[in-house]
Amino acid sequence: MRNIKVLGYMVLVSLFVFTSCKKSEESDSNLSGTLTAYSDCKNGTKSAGVPGNKSCAEYSFDKQTQLLKINHINAGFNCCPDKLYSTIWFSNDSIYIQEFEAAALCRCNCLYDLKFEIDGVERKTYTVVFIEPYAKDQNKLIFDIDLKDSATGKFCVLRKKYPWGINTY
Repeated sequence: MRNIKVLGYMVLVSLFVFTSCKKSEESDSNLSGTLTAYSDCKNGTKSAGVPGNKSCAEYSFDKQTQLLKINHINAGFNCCPDKLYSTIWFSNDSIYIQEFEAAALCRCNCLYDLKFEIDGVERKTYTVVFIEPYAKDQNKLIFDIDLKDSATGKFCVLRKKYPWGINTY
């Protein structure tokens, strides 16, 4: 009798778990992205007219090839990162770009420019979310792009903590 109660309880719990779990919207499997290039440590040099106290993303979209290019200007990393890499994924009309460094071999940080390419992008609105290792409690680089309206654009956030804002060249 006790085994029947335990079995019944397990069946009820299983049913509850399987019926109460809402299936999350699947990511768009046609999209794929990669980090294609990155600069050396900028060490006080300016790029694309962006001062060192700002972190920016510039994008351009080719509707024919469905290729979205995003440049992250003034991304903060260690001065000796060994190499930089990223993970890019998609969920519910959002593009997530998480940036990493392989190592932190020096006792300093500096700014870099990174270039990303994302294939299979449709002409619609996306939210782009950068996940940066050194941004922590500073302004987040999160913005919407409407590729039906504009194939190019730029979004910037002000940063005041190291390594941003030290040399506001």
